[in-house]
Amino acid sequence: MLYLLNGKFLQLQRLLYLYDLGAWEVFETAQKRDLDFYKDAGLDPAINKLHWFMCGFEGAALIRNADMFPDYPLAQRQPIADLWFAAMFHRFKSQLRLTFGSSLAGEAEILCAKLRTSTGQMSFGDMLTEVSGFIALFSKDSAQNYFDFWDAVINKGRPAAPPLVAAGGR
Repeated sequence: MLYLLNGKFLQLQRLLYLYDLGAWEVFETAQKRDLDFYKDAGLDPAINKLHWFMCGFEGAALIRNADMFPDYPLAQRQPIADLWFAAMFHRFKSQLRLTFGSSLAGEAEILCAKLRTSTGQMSFGDMLTEVSGFIALFSKDSAQNYFDFWDAVINKGRPAAPPLVAAGGR
């Protein structure tokens, strides 16, 4: 989606489509590959339960707010962001994601249940608070870094929202 919005495609006189699914082609190996990225970032395996929700939130936040697409006004960006989030939220609701034995599996499931029932009622700020609050369960520094980065994207560099502790209530 971000490549398309940034004009990173070529028009050809014929159809050409090549996408190597590789490790993502099989359910188990796909999630293990995702888990490798999460581990490399210092995140608990339970974050995998939030994978599609985070993809929806982060993608929609970038589509709507990032300065990398100056040719598209908000009136065009918003429906694209809505479609992106809707597609990812559908995956979040319908696809099983594993926690790989994490001690936070229960907390992850509780949050996922809450998020599944809150569709259409959460702002970007609310989504950010929920994800950051979950990350804070295993790393307060990672949670604050995540919050700060995405808060800046959402607010386009305006003053940050209240600190994570106040915002997340944790």
